[in-house]
Order: sequence, then structure tokens, then C-alpha cells
Amino acid sequence: MGKIFNITGVCIPTRHYMVDISRQLGQIRTLIDQGAYFTINRARQYGKTTTLYALNRFLGDDYLVVNLDFQALDTAKFADGNIFSLTFARYFLQRISAEPSYSGRITRLSFRIGYGSLRRKKRVFIV
Repeated sequence: MGKIFNITGVCIPTRHYMVDISRQLGQIRTLIDQGAYFTINRARQYGKTTTLYALNRFLGDDYLVVNLDFQALDTAKFADGNIFSLTFARYFLQRISAEPSYSGRITRLSFRIGYGSLRRKKRVFIV
């Protein structure tokens, strides 16, 4: 089966026509390695989600990439900084411990009295 144009979700390079974004991934990787912040901000259908999925694959050998969806946290959790911090830490640790692909990549994971400690073999990057 040949490639098709995808306008409904994440593009998969083997199935869909898409622009080569390897240069942009390299630029983002440089920012991440430097510890810099960055944003991906475009209109609908410009490849933001596809870029994040590609970045996940691109960083996978050197970083433990954690995908978080803040829509999973209800609005009330954002109103108080302390509640947000505790909720975020709990959500973050749940996402890591539930992901089978992280097996063997994390040496210790703990959560006690609202504080998380993560000792890892690789650096963590949150998407």
C-alpha cells in the first residue's frame, strides 16, 4: 500500500506523506541538552503532535521521555500551587510506574509525603 496524505492525527512516516523534520528535531535536541525551555506553537494541522511523537523517538536512546496530558488534571487542581504540585508529582510518578517501556531504565522510584525522588540511568524529558 502506498503513502497517503493524513489530515486527521499523528503522521507516521512509513504510512503518510510528510515533511522531513530531522533538522528541527536536531535544533530542539540542542535546546534540551542545554536545559533550555522551548515551545511548539502553531495553528491546527501544522504537525505539533507529530513533532512531539517524533521527538519522543529521537530522544529515546538518551532520555527517558515522559508523556503527560495536563487535561487529565481537573481545573481545581490548578487553583492552588501546593495542591497542583502534589497532584502533578503523583500524576508524574503514576505515568512513569505504569509505563512498561521504562522497565530497567529507572533504578529507584519513590513517593512519600508529597515528594518524589527519581534516580535514573538516563535523563528525563517531559513532553
